Amino acid sequence: MKIRLDKTIVATAVFGGLFLGDAWSQGDDVWENVILDTRIRYEAVDQESTGDADALTLRARVGWESDSYEGFSFLVEGDFSEPVDDDSYDAYPGAQGAVGKALIADGPTRELNRAQVAYSGDNGFSSVVGRQRIILGNARFVGNVGWRQNEQTFDAATFVYQPREEYEFTYGYVDGVNRIFGSEAVVAAQETLQTEAHVFNAIFDIDEQTELGVYAYLLGVDTLPSASSDTFGAYYLGSGELDNGVQLTTRLELAQQLDNSHSSAGSDFELSYCLAEFIAKKNAMSGSIGYECLEGNGFRGFSTPLATLHAFNGWADVFLATPVNGLVDVYASLGYTFSKEASGKLVYHNFESESGSIRYGDEYDAVFSWKLNDRNKLTAKYAFYNGAGGAPGALKLDRTKFWLQLDSSY
Repeated sequence: MKIRLDKTIVATAVFGGLFLGDAWSQGDDVWENVILDTRIRYEAVDQESTGDADALTLRARVGWESDSYEGFSFLVEGDFSEPVDDDSYDAYPGAQGAVGKALIADGPTRELNRAQVAYSGDNGFSSVVGRQRIILGNARFVGNVGWRQNEQTFDAATFVYQPREEYEFTYGYVDGVNRIFGSEAVVAAQETLQTEAHVFNAIFDIDEQTELGVYAYLLGVDTLPSASSDTFGAYYLGSGELDNGVQLTTRLELAQQLDNSHSSAGSDFELSYCLAEFIAKKNAMSGSIGYECLEGNGFRGFSTPLATLHAFNGWADVFLATPVNGLVDVYASLGYTFSKEASGKLVYHNFESESGSIRYGDEYDAVFSWKLNDRNKLTAKYAFYNGAGGAPGALKLDRTKFWLQLDSSY
């Protein structure tokens, strides 16, 4: 039986407020619970084959969260984003936006971002029902795409059980995905994905330095059947200090993805994923090397449609969808913390196909962050993708991106 959570969002807001009304009427200062964060961002894109684009966008997220009463709390939040000039870029994949301009996925948005009732008990059980933010693990498979002005949220019911400090089990039923393209997208699958999705996560802390995790993401996507799949995986996360004082963190991960009953007609696939990443840190310096492989079978690549994609495979966003011949990303980074307020990082990626011996290109990324005070943070970010001449389709095209943004929270 299909559960329609989207029809309960408004009811959640109304009845959640009524249920907690008694607690709110006992003299609590509700203004202390206001949620307000804003972002001003300039993004510029220089891309071969399309017109250059730039966007100055303003985003405000406004809401209110109640105090806890008998373990229950209530939250409602709106998301409002507005470009200064939406003719200077294309905010949507396809032909809806400014024709001949590069894509910058920050269109105008006025929507309900979150509306949820949460419960947290003393027995290790907690739950959230309604429109909510979900970030599982490192967000490689399920995340909120927090980099974009309009974040991704989920119409879902999630349950967490932590019987002991060392164990945590999460289950979620996701009925809908509110995507980053926002309320003005005219293509239904760009605004919202109607889903029948089950997500399972289990985390086991073996000791203070070792974590094991297993997961299953069973995605049925009614509005985009090609995004439907079942994924099963496990990871190891370990940390320790070497003799020279270097803090070393290792992540090893394997996953397998298969078609399911919601997949496109005629689909039959079994694709693998693997990751090996090593992060070293000593004093103000940090560095990493990694190998990530997403298999492709010539017709489709391993997919993560609910992920925070911008954080992986380069910030130029060339590989938001895995090529049909798969993707191998070999990368390295070097970071430096200048002070408690300022830090920077350089990243290099080399991209090749998983099958067919195709070189896609490489990418150079850089970011600098400066915390101005407790409420304001300035970020400058740069990405340059250098496509290889023999890469297929748009993967051969060079792409340069630059961002400058101010985040404020109150």
